[in-house]
Amino acid sequence: MIIREQDDNFLMIRQHDHAIISEQMTMKLRKEFLPDDDWQRSVLYAIKMHDFGWRNFDAEPLWNDEKQIPYSFIDYPDHIKTILYKHGIDEVAKEDLYAGLLCSKHYANFLAHDPSPEATRFVINEENRQKSIQEEFRVDHELVASHFELLQFADNLSLFLCLNEPGAGQEDFHYFFKKGIPFPKHVEEQFGKRLHLEWIDKHTIGSEKSPFQETFTVSIPFKKVSKVEIAKKGIRKSYNEAVEEIFSVYVKGD
Repeated sequence: MIIREQDDNFLMIRQHDHAIISEQMTMKLRKEFLPDDDWQRSVLYAIKMHDFGWRNFDAEPLWNDEKQIPYSFIDYPDHIKTILYKHGIDEVAKEDLYAGLLCSKHYANFLAHDPSPEATRFVINEENRQKSIQEEFRVDHELVASHFELLQFADNLSLFLCLNEPGAGQEDFHYFFKKGIPFPKHVEEQFGKRLHLEWIDKHTIGSEKSPFQETFTVSIPFKKVSKVEIAKKGIRKSYNEAVEEIFSVYVKGD
């Protein structure tokens, strides 16, 4: 779950909804970004499905007793997170093995420096999975790296919309985005090292040099869950009873 704490509510966005938005944004990128090869379908599928493992877990959000907020994808307990990560990768790989490889790299990267036993076991197992898939496809490691970087870029594009309050200035951005979003290396010569998005108003984002080929709209499903209701009923019932809303964002292109 993606969480933004507000005065009286927690604004909550499901991980799989965010991933669907990341694919929508990727489809609007300029042609220099997308792989013009036999792997394009697999890369887009990996981007769309990279958080599929969260779907069932986000239906029943958990409460962080220590911080007195719902658990988010950032601080979710490792012993649960590794289970849902593995499940998500397994499900993606059943449909598209190469997409499974990219999702495996994505999740293993998150936990690469986590010292917990659960994280260490997960990373070792996923590295073995990646080696096996790459040997099967005999695909160039640099090509895999470029596809993986595009997945990371797409993930960050959508997270920028979901983690930052609409209209926020750079000083109030989530710490993920204080220095901008790293571009995939294969487009750095044209676009530079980092993308610096900004809120033009509360419904519009843009950048000095847009990576998008046109202006478009994305719709973000979310729930505002009342802190008062959580205190009365608990997080799961309060979340399930909250009304789902839609927030639209205009993304400026060339």
